[in-house]
Formats: sequence, structure tokens, C-alpha cells
Amino acid sequence: MAEIFGYDVYKGLGLTAEAERAKSLSMANSDNFPRPNTYWFRDWLYPWYIQGQETKVLVNYFKLVAQYFPKYTGTNQYARSMNWGEFIHFSSGAAGINMKNQATIAFGWTSEMDNQFNKARSDFAAITYT
Repeated sequence: MAEIFGYDVYKGLGLTAEAERAKSLSMANSDNFPRPNTYWFRDWLYPWYIQGQETKVLVNYFKLVAQYFPKYTGTNQYARSMNWGEFIHFSSGAAGINMKNQATIAFGWTSEMDNQFNKARSDFAAITYT
């Protein structure tokens, strides 16, 4: 996710040329997680950022995670890692729209991810989107 933060900072500071350079470089990068040739920025982060009203989606995401994701009692430390379904659900809540189709484009979609996503929608039902 670091790439989208860098892009957002450049945009926020009015450094348009730097923002465009960062965007171009990030669009070309692929990873082998969760599958070979995954274009995180091009296929997930940038579409999520645009559809979720840019900086607003970043702020909303971390607010939702802080508010709803399980923590150890009396601490700010998260009790466990987020699974794929939870990640897509929280990301959708932050954007205000269901990002499952975009996640399918970006990451593929397995029956396990679908089960996790449906469970996340039930477990964290206060997080809503269209």
C-alpha cells in the first residue's frame, strides 16, 4: 500500500509531476503475491483510491480498521492478521462501494476468499456499502 500513500502525498502537496511519475512507475510494477503478475497499484490500489474519493478512502480504511478490527483487550494492538475477505470488506466499506469485482480482477477470486468475504460481511455488519 505504500505506493498509493506516496502518490497521495505528492498530489496533496501539489507536486503534480512527481505524483504522475510515481503513478507511472507504480502502474508498471507487478508482484507474485497473491498470484504471479499481480499488479497491486494498477488493478487494486489506484481503482480503489479513485472510486473511494482519493484521500478520503485512505482515511476511512484506517478508521474502520481501528474501530472494528479485533484488538487485544486494553491495547491498540491487533489480535490477529486480516484475511482476504476481511481486507476486501474493510476496503469496500472505506470506498462506500463493493470492491469484490475489482478484487477479482486484481487478485483472482477463490471459494476460500468468497467464504471469508461473506463471513466478514456478517462479522462486521456495521461496515456497509452499496
